[in-house]
Amino acid sequence: MTTASDEKTVLVAGGTVVTMDKDSRVIENGAVLVSGDRITDVGTVAELKKNFRGTLVDASGCIVM
Repeated sequence: MTTASDEKTVLVAGGTVVTMDKDSRVIENGAVLVSGDRITDVGTVAELKKNFRGTLVDASGCIVM
């Protein structure tokens, strides 16, 4: 069993994020925060990178779905 401290936290940042929410948002210079095997937050790089500690994946020039 994994605990919260065992989970890897990854921020996929800088790409164009295409969301699957009810509004089908497209976020330029967006970011997706993944904790373990779950997406835990979606927003702009500025919003999510503030206090981020973990692995950063540069998605510049990419589409993130």
